[in-house]
Amino acid sequence: MMKIIIADDHNLVRQGIKSLLEKNENIKVIAEAADGHETIALVKQLQPDVLILDIAMPHLSGLQVISELCGAKIRTAIVVLTMYSDALTVKEAIRKGAKGYLLKDSIIEELIIAINAAIRGQIYLSPAITGIFVGKNPLIESDDEVKANSLSLREREVLQLISEGYSNNDIGKRLEISYKTVEKHRTNIMNKLKVHSTAKLVREAVKNGLVS
Repeated sequence: MMKIIIADDHNLVRQGIKSLLEKNENIKVIAEAADGHETIALVKQLQPDVLILDIAMPHLSGLQVISELCGAKIRTAIVVLTMYSDALTVKEAIRKGAKGYLLKDSIIEELIIAINAAIRGQIYLSPAITGIFVGKNPLIESDDEVKANSLSLREREVLQLISEGYSNNDIGKRLEISYKTVEKHRTNIMNKLKVHSTAKLVREAVKNGLVS
């Protein structure tokens, strides 16, 4: 029996995926998560075989979740199921450790194929996005990707909240850090991404798939 956790911030999406997957007698959905923090906590606690993960997650994006879990040597195979099809997001997800990347218009049979491939340690990409890698090495980073990947997990967390419109005071309260620490993170992020305003910061973050 394959144990699966579904992480998506939309309840109806989670319920729909769960209902379709559990028609397969070899699959059991053991938990659901609605944001990045909850996803990490549940995966570490329950150690599922597979995590089905959206990129657009509150508080910590799917990319940040992949970084955290793969960095912690969690054995759970991660399959991304999302609407994001841009090359930077796909490449970063695979580089960070995702074993599958599908778009949400995929059929359920394709998702099951991706799950089985992930458990075997193989990478499965949705046919709709395989063209991104034709003639290219997904492990080679562009200049923009090098800048994006220089951010720490905490800096990405701060960046996500900035993009959601939170003030420095609100970010400090949510992350339980001081206003000055938030300011320092904001400055470091801007320096690393080579931008000088919040509007440009958010645009650069969205361009590089760093925020939902």
